[in-house]
Amino acid sequence: MSASLSGAVAKHGAGDAKGALADYQSIIEADPSNGRAWHYAGVAHHQLGNSRKAIACLQRATNLEPQAADS
Repeated sequence: MSASLSGAVAKHGAGDAKGALADYQSIIEADPSNGRAWHYAGVAHHQLGNSRKAIACLQRATNLEPQAADS
C-alpha cells in the first residue's frame, strides 16, 4: 500500500470519511487502476450516504482486482 493510500486509510479510520474520500479521489486521479483506492472510496461513499457512488466504486474495484473480493 502506498504511503498516500495508507494516510487516507488512517484518516478514514479516525472517522474522517469525507477527508479520506478526497484523498482517495486524488489517488484515483493519479492512478485510475488502483483497485484499493476505488474500494475504500466506495466504503467512504457508503458511509456518507451516497449508495449509487458507493456501488459504482466497489464495482470498479472488483473489476480491477477481482481476487481482492476473496480476501
